[in-house]
Amino acid sequence: MNIVIVGKLAETQILADELEAQTAQKCEQMELTADIVYRIQKKRWHLIIMAVNYENLATACTTLYSIKQNNPSSHVILISANKDVDLMSSALDSGVNHFLVYPLATQVLLERLSTEIKTIRETLNIKKVLAIGAHPDDVEIGCGASLMKHAERGDKVHILTLTNGEQGGSIDIRYKESLKAAEYVNANLYMKNLKDTFITDGPETIKTIEEVIAKVQPDIIYTHSINDNHQDHRNTYHATMVAARGVTQVYSYLSPSCNINFKPLRFEHVEKYMDDKIEMISFFHSQKTKCAYLADSLIRSTAEYWGRFSRYGIVEPFEVIRA
Repeated sequence: MNIVIVGKLAETQILADELEAQTAQKCEQMELTADIVYRIQKKRWHLIIMAVNYENLATACTTLYSIKQNNPSSHVILISANKDVDLMSSALDSGVNHFLVYPLATQVLLERLSTEIKTIRETLNIKKVLAIGAHPDDVEIGCGASLMKHAERGDKVHILTLTNGEQGGSIDIRYKESLKAAEYVNANLYMKNLKDTFITDGPETIKTIEEVIAKVQPDIIYTHSINDNHQDHRNTYHATMVAARGVTQVYSYLSPSCNINFKPLRFEHVEKYMDDKIEMISFFHSQKTKCAYLADSLIRSTAEYWGRFSRYGIVEPFEVIRA
């Protein structure tokens, strides 16, 4: 779910921190400047919260009218500690869904906003998505574009990487690369330290995955395929099947080491998100410079190839475990 708070950063930071603590929902922040309408329309926002003082209230109402014209589906809340009947009426006329008259970061305001966030989540049918990979960059290669698609519709994305990828380079570098990619898709990153190339399908791996599933409570899981020549990938699949036994939607993604037995039944159309996928993969510079399968052209041509099976679109293919 994409939320932005507009106002003075010194004030909105407190509100953003408190909301994240109460709802586990990250909120971006923007200053109320002359170019706010231009800046805010660069992204699809599910909720826009504008917090202003009395002096900026009239300007906010005018600005909100333009914002609402460009983002008609966005839910808009205007917050001010000052009550002005005429400006409240003007705000509602400009398309504001709620006008809340509270000082910032008070408990009653936080409770009201938390309720609004919960209601919007239910209306949007927002899902919690967990993508599991054995190594840094596995998830991004296999389902990066689909994760971007989830993020845009408001789903909460989480990435679990089971190893530090130490066999492929510096642990510190690979962690920083993974973090950049996760931040790009606005995902929470869980990076564990199972031994690279020695992942088993036994209790240690199962427990590691179970712990993250218990914390995230995912509706959808993406993981490796059983039809993969890499032992870490196959064992991640097996461990996921045990750990995710209570999750209703589970899919296996394609990796460069998958074999000819990989037989997808779901083809997610991701043409709009291919540039984002390429960008995510580009963060893994330590691997991209030495792995031919990370070439931009191959990433794109793979998506085009699998599109043969779904109206010749640009797709990411998935084996369906449960749906």
